[in-house]
Amino acid sequence: MITLLEENKDEDAYLRHAASLALSRIGKVDVLAGLSTHSSKAVRMGAVLALRRLESPELVRFLSDSEELIVTEAARAIHDDFSVPAALPALGALLSTTPFQNEPLIRRAISANQRVGKEENLNHLIAI
Repeated sequence: MITLLEENKDEDAYLRHAASLALSRIGKVDVLAGLSTHSSKAVRMGAVLALRRLESPELVRFLSDSEELIVTEAARAIHDDFSVPAALPALGALLSTTPFQNEPLIRRAISANQRVGKEENLNHLIAI
């Protein structure tokens, strides 16, 4: 499946969906998390989508990706649906560290800080 994602290069959304679904059903979270350093952004995106289905806290590894779309998709995976509570603090901390400023990402980081609600989260909000 990883090879399929890499060869597809995110050109066919159906193939990306099928591969990420298969990876999530295999359920090897440690392998998927290890893909955070893969050279192919298509593979990294597929891993984020698979980890989202698994509601894995390992999604935090993708919050430091060099691709804005991957960081934003990881933020969606952590924040939306039923969320990944263990990963919310890392998403909230992103406000202070990310170079990206797109609205979907920043909105979710702000919300994560509000959900966690500790003093450090307040400090992240004050900083922006």
